[in-house]
Amino acid sequence: MGTSVFADAVTGTAFSWWLYSSTGSAWALAVLATIRTIFYAGAAPAGGLLADHYDRRDVMWVSSLTRACLAATMGLLGWVGLLRAGALLAGAALLALAQGLFTPSVDAVIPQLTRKEHLTRVNSGFQAIQAVAGVGGPVVGGVVVAAAGLHWALTLVGGAYLLSALAAVRLPGRRVPGGESKQPAVTSVTQRLVDIARYLRGESLVALLMGFTVLLNLLVLPVFIVLPVITRDVLGLTAAHYGGLQAVLPAGVLVGTLLTATVRVGGRKAPRALGAIAWTGLAYALLAYARTYLTALACVGAMGLGMAVASVAGRVILQELVPPDRLGRVFGLMNGLTAAAQPLGYTLAGALLAGPGPAVTVLLFGVLTATAACVALPTPVARRI
Repeated sequence: MGTSVFADAVTGTAFSWWLYSSTGSAWALAVLATIRTIFYAGAAPAGGLLADHYDRRDVMWVSSLTRACLAATMGLLGWVGLLRAGALLAGAALLALAQGLFTPSVDAVIPQLTRKEHLTRVNSGFQAIQAVAGVGGPVVGGVVVAAAGLHWALTLVGGAYLLSALAAVRLPGRRVPGGESKQPAVTSVTQRLVDIARYLRGESLVALLMGFTVLLNLLVLPVFIVLPVITRDVLGLTAAHYGGLQAVLPAGVLVGTLLTATVRVGGRKAPRALGAIAWTGLAYALLAYARTYLTALACVGAMGLGMAVASVAGRVILQELVPPDRLGRVFGLMNGLTAAAQPLGYTLAGALLAGPGPAVTVLLFGVLTATAACVALPTPVARRI
């Protein structure tokens, strides 16, 4: 659902710029990021439960339509001059909640729409759309807010969410086998949560892949707060150079995604995913030794390439291995855990940046990531699929 990803990216940029311009407080930006993370992380596991209990198309269009209505309401407040910081934070929280309910159904519905042998290509195409939307969304959001104001950006966002809802309604599909339950609602939810915990204890490869997804969000994503420090304090360059470094990571993800979709690679998928994670960690560690802009660009681009391969391979493994009636809960739990890991990673990176500095930060995080993947590679669990 590229329109949904695009709208999320526009929203993040527009909200951050308007809030900082209105309050002049960096703390307000921290509060915004924290609220969005908490509500998304809390809603994602619930979204997984919904994805396994109801028709996933229904979950997708209802959550998208809800976000369209929220954006329209906030846009109306902006048009009449009544939008304030508190209302924006409340709206951002509700949008993040609806996004958390939406995302697990997207990941879980893909196997219902395509044959098993096409999963890699379909997931690659979907990730490519996400990468393009993730690059274009912030640009569009910034331009619209600067040129016309937040209310116009929210109007655009509402229209994009409405398109996402209409696209979900038109998806072919069916109700998840075994999704219905005759148990009382509370009992059913409890049983489904216990069931997924038991499943993960017995399915070590799924648990391993979920763990590495959390690890990437904990150690690798903080590169976004490391890059401005490296650009200015290590390389002695400008904000324009920082923008280039910021953009080359999603560009690397896009290139890696396209390669994954077009180049047929034999062998097992789990070692491929772990090898890509090791590659990402190595490129991250080498960033500590970058002394020119070109070498820094190469390191960050290589990180994006590895992240793309690992993401597609890991998602395909889960879609092939996890039973259809558990897939939503697995993706929901994973999305919630990864979202919760991000602020912790940012906190750790901030503490290291303030102390030992950027070189130690990227070297430590990169070595830990690569080492964990290399340790897991030769295990029997990693060679199952």
